[in-house]
Amino acid sequence: MISPYVKKLSRETGKSEKEISDFWEKAKKIASETFGVKEDDFSTEHYEFAITTVKNMLGLSEEVVNPSNFLQSELSAKDYIETVVSGSFSVADKNPVIPPKGKKVVDLDDEDEEEEDK
Repeated sequence: MISPYVKKLSRETGKSEKEISDFWEKAKKIASETFGVKEDDFSTEHYEFAITTVKNMLGLSEEVVNPSNFLQSELSAKDYIETVVSGSFSVADKNPVIPPKGKKVVDLDDEDEEEEDK
């Protein structure tokens, strides 16, 4: 059975449901391997990862595919583009970058202050 999301992407991209379905299966496999979780145990986060992977495989994002999102947003073009672009980058501390053990963390702000003191 073809997923409703596959059908939606097929309509929006003009690609066949078979082609999109193949991408979807690959994306779910990548998500499963990435998180070490069987598809039967996928959470919302795992499906979101698979959806993002499919979009990357197709070279698109939902906002670009469906121009009606812009029209319905009632934002100026500049504000809409800023919203779409900023939404593409995660700024949450959900997965902070942690330096490897034994590496000294350098605070770049402190270095700037030291240079000003000289």
